[in-house]
Amino acid sequence: MKIGVVSDSHKNLVYLRKAIELIIEKGAEYIIHLGDDYQDAEILSEYPIKGLRVPGVFCPEYLDKSVKNRVIEEISAVKILITHTIFSHKNDQKEDLVPEDVIKNKEVDLVLFGHTHLYEIKKEEGVLCFNPGHLQEIMTKGRSATFGIVTIKNKEITCEVFDLSDNKLL
Repeated sequence: MKIGVVSDSHKNLVYLRKAIELIIEKGAEYIIHLGDDYQDAEILSEYPIKGLRVPGVFCPEYLDKSVKNRVIEEISAVKILITHTIFSHKNDQKEDLVPEDVIKNKEVDLVLFGHTHLYEIKKEEGVLCFNPGHLQEIMTKGRSATFGIVTIKNKEITCEVFDLSDNKLL
């Protein structure tokens, strides 16, 4: 099972479309958009792939109680926290999952997060955490636009980061 992961598109639909096309070429069955901007993920419906999304902490949807800011999804027997931030935020709603608690209590196997615009793969409290970077046109913090691919095989999780020229960076 392959999952495409994007974050922080910030209305750059050209780069988001390019990332989606590369993700589909890689055989992903899902694309998860981690926010900023929530509305950008509407274009996922134009593609033959399952899409999931959460809003960024500064999106108007983040304050809308009918929209879940953080969700736990089980895909291929792997529990995944899907969130814009890996930490609590001042804009959180009282009913939001608390990422620090979810990680500390090992309620998930994988955390997908964005917000920092910096791609990374790390372990927190023994939980794998993955940030695919950003999809802005300008370099952010010295990094160009990137997306991620998560591969799950027999509960083993592999995370990779690619740029929009399809070069593997991590």
